[in-house]
Amino acid sequence: MKIAFRIECPHCRWGFPWNDTYVNQGWLKVACNHCESEFWTKITLNEVKVEIKKEPPEEPVRTLI
Repeated sequence: MKIAFRIECPHCRWGFPWNDTYVNQGWLKVACNHCESEFWTKITLNEVKVEIKKEPPEEPVRTLI
C-alpha cells in the first residue's frame, strides 16, 4: 500500500510530498527546501480499514476509474 501526504512548512507554507516510509516513525526534524527553516513532523496512522465484497454494497458507490 502506498500512502501519499503533502506536508506544509509552518513558516512559509511551502508544500512538498512526503514519503510513506516515515509514517509511524515518531517525530522527525525536517528542513524546508524553500525557506530552509527547520520544523518537526509526525505522521501516525492508528488504523487502516479495507473491506472487499463480491456483491455490490447497499450504500452509494463512487467509481475511481
